[in-house]
Amino acid sequence: MKSVRVFFMGLLLFLVLGWSVWAGGEKEVKEEKLKAGFVYVGPVGDYGWSHAHEQGRKYVMEKFPWLESVYVESVAEADAPRIIDRFIREEDCDVVFTTSFGYMDATIEAGNKYPDKLFMHCSGFKQSKNVGTYFAELQEMYYLNGLMAGALTKTNKVGYVGAFPIPEVVRHINHFALGVKKVNPDARVHVRWIFAWYDPAKAREAAELLAQELLALYAAREVVPGFAFSRDTLWQQELEASFPYVETPDQIEALKQVKEDMTRTRPMDRLVCGDVGYGKTEVTIRAAFKAVMDGK
Repeated sequence: MKSVRVFFMGLLLFLVLGWSVWAGGEKEVKEEKLKAGFVYVGPVGDYGWSHAHEQGRKYVMEKFPWLESVYVESVAEADAPRIIDRFIREEDCDVVFTTSFGYMDATIEAGNKYPDKLFMHCSGFKQSKNVGTYFAELQEMYYLNGLMAGALTKTNKVGYVGAFPIPEVVRHINHFALGVKKVNPDARVHVRWIFAWYDPAKAREAAELLAQELLALYAAREVVPGFAFSRDTLWQQELEASFPYVETPDQIEALKQVKEDMTRTRPMDRLVCGDVGYGKTEVTIRAAFKAVMDGK
């Protein structure tokens, strides 16, 4: 979480320095105050998302005596418009930071409502003349977390509790899974959604249920025999030789692992996925032909 905190500190530093240029130079800024409001989705003591933003706010407050700030924590998405209005009308903020994806539409509406104010929304994709967005390459940290999880698991089963199935979170899970697979190709990542940004009770319950489900699932798989397909026949070799394209290294590795799974008595649970044009069909046809040759 240290890198997240450093990012938000740097972002706030950049924005307040940018304000000095926008407001007319360093000399004028020293004479005028800038006031920023922060809308937090969780408590500042969560040692996570909102905590990192709060550390950034405190940092720039120490660096710039001409900066004033206010914040409200644990703001529900439906309540965001009211808090933004309060920051503008009652607190007279010049800049408002809305620090959660779910605040996106409320931020855009506020930008239209208050054209002489600045708004910065975290992780969103909508912008306007006075509404900007910011985010970090957090997927890189999730990849590192995946490396650790893949190396530490003793059962080849890794659980992940996700907040909401939005592109941002899915991207993080994908990179986490890539990290897991990098160090442990046999490991599987299982996801459970809690549909909340901050809910420790839900997160704990989801983690416990996920662990119970995984234990039950894999216990059943150990006692239920699967079908062991035959090794490659001459017909299989002739089929594969008839493909006009040269296989990529990834295709060769995927096909090797699929075939190894098919020859085991343990039920197969491998998923082959990839973008358009990456050769999934060639791998699938080979596996399907093997299954047909064994009457399945």
